[in-house]
Amino acid sequence: MSYIRNQTLTWSAAALTAAALAACASTGQPDVVAMHHTMKIALSAGDPAGAVQGLSNDVVFSGSPACTDLKPCVGKDQFQERFLKWALAAHMKVTPLDSGTVLGDATRVRIEVSWDGIEKSGVQRLVGFDQVRARDGQVVEMRFIADTADAQTSAFMRGVASGATSASYSAKPQ
Repeated sequence: MSYIRNQTLTWSAAALTAAALAACASTGQPDVVAMHHTMKIALSAGDPAGAVQGLSNDVVFSGSPACTDLKPCVGKDQFQERFLKWALAAHMKVTPLDSGTVLGDATRVRIEVSWDGIEKSGVQRLVGFDQVRARDGQVVEMRFIADTADAQTSAFMRGVASGATSASYSAKPQ
């Protein structure tokens, strides 16, 4: 990714973060969709500070081989150490596929995820849902749920279940 494109994405993430925080302040309710979108832009731009800016210190994250439902990442430090470092090194890209469904302090957004080397697992990308819940203007819970109705995602998940695809991500960055 070129320096100019990376800087543009980083500045866009910063502007969206400011807008999301302003929306939270003006309504008294967190704009969970804007917070989610801002975090995913920052992640895709390789901006670690932006990717964790809206997270509470006690955030719970699951939905990746590093942070499973049985052993989630609990706390911002675990999220950064067990998931974010890998995601940034692998140049993970997250694209929202819909505008999200909001119910109170939570949202569910359909997303597409890819990273450098995912094709080694026989797929180009995964599709699933991010479920995000906020409290007091911060994200307290995030969970990725794979959409196994999607053919590529289903193939990837079958590979993980059978052991053909490493459960610690199939293509770790070198």
